[in-house]
Amino acid sequence: MITKTIKTKAIKQLFFLTPIMCSLLFGFLIEKNQLSEKIALKIEFKRYKNELDSYITNNVENKNIRVFNNYVGIIWNPGFLDTYSVIIYDKHNNLDMLYHSSADTYMDKKMYSEFQKAFRYERIVDVIKIEDHYFRCNIHE
Repeated sequence: MITKTIKTKAIKQLFFLTPIMCSLLFGFLIEKNQLSEKIALKIEFKRYKNELDSYITNNVENKNIRVFNNYVGIIWNPGFLDTYSVIIYDKHNNLDMLYHSSADTYMDKKMYSEFQKAFRYERIVDVIKIEDHYFRCNIHE
């Protein structure tokens, strides 16, 4: 029916496809830009930040805290099959730049080697900067 309509150049009859195409386009944009996750982080971030800050400043133990060499993180979403999301505190505020660069291009070789050493066994899949010094990382073990 659609190909017949296109061949006869009666495009006005395909107007019913507009909402479907718009919803597919918006769904793709939401998934590509991780909008749902960014909105969820805005809602839940303050509580996790308080727990992380209390661990960093007062060394208050928490079962969800993970230490990656010089980085401290708290599990935000446990996920499944060895995948989880962590909110990581980075005192240098450059975790996203370290993730997107390579050892050859990054200027501070010592800091880059600390980054590689911290996440040697884990594999970071994606990094989102929440605010200064705080990042959300999807990690796969």
